[in-house]
Amino acid sequence: SNILLSNGESITCHNLIWAAGVTGNLIKGINPEMITKSNRYIVDRYNKIEGENNIYALGDIALMKTEKYPNGHPQLANVAINQGKLLAKNLSALVQLKPLKKYEYTDLGSMATIGKHKAVVELPFIKFSGYLAWFVWMFLHLMLILSVRIAFYLNVVDVVGHKAGPDAPETAAAVKEADDAVGRLLAGLEARGLRKRTNLVVVSDHGMTPCSSDRIIFLDDLMDLSTVQVESYGPNGGVRPKTETAAELVAKIRAKHVSHLQVFLREEVPEQLHYRDNPRIPPVVLIADDGWNIDTKLGWPKRQPSYDHGTHGYDPASPDMGALFIASGPAFKSGVEIPAVENIHVYNLLCAALGLKPAPNDGDHRLARAVLRR
Repeated sequence: SNILLSNGESITCHNLIWAAGVTGNLIKGINPEMITKSNRYIVDRYNKIEGENNIYALGDIALMKTEKYPNGHPQLANVAINQGKLLAKNLSALVQLKPLKKYEYTDLGSMATIGKHKAVVELPFIKFSGYLAWFVWMFLHLMLILSVRIAFYLNVVDVVGHKAGPDAPETAAAVKEADDAVGRLLAGLEARGLRKRTNLVVVSDHGMTPCSSDRIIFLDDLMDLSTVQVESYGPNGGVRPKTETAAELVAKIRAKHVSHLQVFLREEVPEQLHYRDNPRIPPVVLIADDGWNIDTKLGWPKRQPSYDHGTHGYDPASPDMGALFIASGPAFKSGVEIPAVENIHVYNLLCAALGLKPAPNDGDHRLARAVLRR
């Protein structure tokens, strides 16, 4: 194909890569000799524009030549942030007639995203790329540059666990991948002197139970699907009868004595499951045993070969549904192992660690009391 340029010329090419630089916005009144081709102002080691008495520039728009950086510093956020911090101190020192400190840039490394879930990371001690680099970039870039508290999710174990099953070697490899990502995160924090003052909470939101296409309870065998509205299926299912009462349908299903299945009216669901006090919950609730699933025969021949080998959504009291909880940092007690606790209490813990007042929720402060130092 041809690429048409603004001057009327055309270029024949198969692939076009467009690159754009960064130029500054000029301010009238500054000596043109102090302005570079890319509209950067030449500044001294204190960020004062050369030839000016009280005009300063920092970050991308400033060109500070040093022995280490004869062409100026890289146009990175950290440079601008650190120059701004030092300039504030120097201006205060200037008022107090104290000595000023020259700016010196220490390169802690660079990171860049190059696509979806892809990035490159170059640190003084290591270089890597791909998904793990993107993970490190996402966390440290936002934390250091935007100064916000970060929450992030690694889905690799969940995705592979569903597909291959929790005990498969592929899932073990996925766990290692996630573990390596956390290890690189910790190494990055350590390299920047942030590890000892950073609080980390690592959780998994659920466990995983092995399952297969051989352990299926078909709703079609329990009822005429044209007479109900199917609202959910999987480890638990739910239907709304159209032509009879919920009690009548439950009685018919129970009369079939189906193995590996419990059926309840909504108001009969065991209290510990917290699944009976909302009108959006279907009037008839079906709960499968661990490792079994509820499904329909619609499209089953095509779906069966690729059916998941792992899933979750069973009784939280089941050992397979157990989840990970690790907390580390200055806010948390060290070397403490706690009994199992419901994950509804994690929110209150995070609020307590951040000094925030939690919004009304189903959890309480038991986890915070168990693991926080204060």
